[in-house]
Amino acid sequence: MVMIADGEKTTWVWWGAMLAIVFLNAYFYIKTVGAASQKVPPGASRSLQKYMWRMKWLAVPFVFECAWRSVFPSIYNARQTLFDTPLNAILVDRSLAALGEVCWMAQFALALVYIDKQRCQNGHCAIKLSANAIVALAVLGECNSCYSTFTTNALFEVYEAVCWASIGGLACITGWYTYCGVRGLSTNTALTARNFGLLAGISGLIYFPYMCMSDIPRYYAIYKSQDPSSFLGFWEGLIDAATTRHPTRQWTNWKDDAMWMTAYFSVAAWSSILMIHAPRLKIEGEGEKEKEARSKPLLGDIGAGITLV
Repeated sequence: MVMIADGEKTTWVWWGAMLAIVFLNAYFYIKTVGAASQKVPPGASRSLQKYMWRMKWLAVPFVFECAWRSVFPSIYNARQTLFDTPLNAILVDRSLAALGEVCWMAQFALALVYIDKQRCQNGHCAIKLSANAIVALAVLGECNSCYSTFTTNALFEVYEAVCWASIGGLACITGWYTYCGVRGLSTNTALTARNFGLLAGISGLIYFPYMCMSDIPRYYAIYKSQDPSSFLGFWEGLIDAATTRHPTRQWTNWKDDAMWMTAYFSVAAWSSILMIHAPRLKIEGEGEKEKEARSKPLLGDIGAGITLV
């Protein structure tokens, strides 16, 4: 009989729930890929096929990252892990996170640009710039996060949080812009674009103030409490992240991070999987009502001249 030490029971229950999420995400991904492929119309354009192919494969690194970090959770700077194995090394978790999160934002940026190009033949410059900025901010955020993880300097976590707050702000603006532009369309295909814009707008509206009022001040407070002499050099820290682990199963050591981990590895992964449906508008064979809606100004009198075609 396996004996569970005092204070560990809740940790194992939480970890069991995380494993269930892993299997749910894998099932959801497989079913979504199948359903999305069946919705490709006969004779679909090469650009649509390429778009759907990219959305499908860009989801893989993020879904895999969420699965791996669910099985092998860790707290980067504290070198805290659930298991004492190289598979649970901080360096492995951080590397997978860097790749997965950039691919996740690349999915979002692709959807923004594709929908906008369908609304307007060449797309709007502001949307293209915003999409590029989102990916660039994700890359910059990952660089800061990796540097913070290696050196344990929390100031770079502040920089990372600023990058992600900025992404949230851009997602809010571009999401609502997209939603306003397609809300008059009633086709099933256009519904994917409308839902994409709506969810992006709502998520950004919540995420941006949360990062500004919670994460950024919290990381800055941690940085102010640190002793600069304790920071590691980059290469020294990289080796330390690969080899140093402080395994613990005590719930007191996990409870403060369990909520965001659970939400991240489930809801965030679902958003990536849902984007496999490749949000878009139906251009070929659309009804006259949709054509009329696309030809109207996006923002009424204020947006005269900014149309969907």
